[in-house]
Amino acid sequence: MRTYQSATYRRVRRKRMTARLTRIAGALGLLLVASGCLETGRPGLAIDIPDVYREAHGPPEAATPALDWWRSFRSRELTSLMEEALAANFDIAVAIAQITQADAQVRIAGAPLLPTIDLNASDTASKASRQLSTGGGAGGSPFSRLYATSLSASYVIDFWGKNRAAVNAAVETSIASRYNREVVTITALTTVADTYFQILAARDRLRIARRNLTDSSRILFLIKQQFEVGTKSDLDLAQQESLVEQVRATIPPLEETLRQNTAALAVLIGKAPEHFNTRGAGMQAIAVPRVTPGLPSELINRRPDVRQAEQQLTSTDYSVESARAAFFPSITLTGQLGFQSAALSRSSDLAPGSIPPRRASPSRCSTAASCSANSSCSGACRRSSSRPTANPCFRRSPMWSRR
Repeated sequence: MRTYQSATYRRVRRKRMTARLTRIAGALGLLLVASGCLETGRPGLAIDIPDVYREAHGPPEAATPALDWWRSFRSRELTSLMEEALAANFDIAVAIAQITQADAQVRIAGAPLLPTIDLNASDTASKASRQLSTGGGAGGSPFSRLYATSLSASYVIDFWGKNRAAVNAAVETSIASRYNREVVTITALTTVADTYFQILAARDRLRIARRNLTDSSRILFLIKQQFEVGTKSDLDLAQQESLVEQVRATIPPLEETLRQNTAALAVLIGKAPEHFNTRGAGMQAIAVPRVTPGLPSELINRRPDVRQAEQQLTSTDYSVESARAAFFPSITLTGQLGFQSAALSRSSDLAPGSIPPRRASPSRCSTAASCSANSSCSGACRRSSSRPTANPCFRRSPMWSRR
């Protein structure tokens, strides 16, 4: 009967275990199916790009501008300013520092893919008062020391790809930061060239304004002479004086524009405006480069701002994937190992008036009262209570021997 009940119990237990494993397998299968929805797709561009254009002239490579496009203006000063901007521009330096920052973020994002190890060690020392340690006549140690060491390790299983997606998002952001450096470099170089051309144009306009002021002042002098002899009226004199003042009023704004552009150009190349000045006299020394028609449409793929936007979009897709994976539970493997030891150091010298500790010795019973209190002798005392001489706990004394 007992054998039949045990077999029935094992069979029921086996069925329960099978049902539990089936539920667990079904839950894992559902999670795997749901994890397939974590992938995000990027829609294609709905733009119809023709293969051949009507006004195509020559090979596309002939119309592509060179990387050092500023040399086509044939200005040594402009070339020197461009080289200084590449070496000392603050915006370019910030973009390079952002690349270093993005690379560090990649290493930080990749840290969860590695196990975490934590090692702790402590050493605690304490010393009690000598009066407290020797109180009651006991010779205790006033000094104590405690050593403790613990080592723990944990690892998060990236089952849903959360950490891997975060790493990919950081990598794409790092690539986008490199394209951002190219964008900043091109922007800085074009700003340097544009500011330099504005300086030359302001000098040309300022030279023309001063020449106009000289000419109008000479005409005003002639009108005054004619007015003195009576060949010109007061109206002619007033109109010429008004014209001279109008021309004179155009000079200060041009001078202010020249100073502002010079200061801006000095900042662009990383110099103080007080110690910077340009030597260019005007736009007549600048050669106008030839712009060849027929730029290919593939040139847009070489633009760093377009590539930066694409990398940022890819990084956002990975961030969305990591955020979706955060809805699922995480699996963490953890192990811990520790050691703790208490070491008491005894003082070599005893305090005055203290009693040295007694050495432990085997207990012996001398009387019936001590026999009842001693656990090792109580049984023997009870068994030999009728025969006092046979009791091992009783010590033979002179009074007992006289009896």
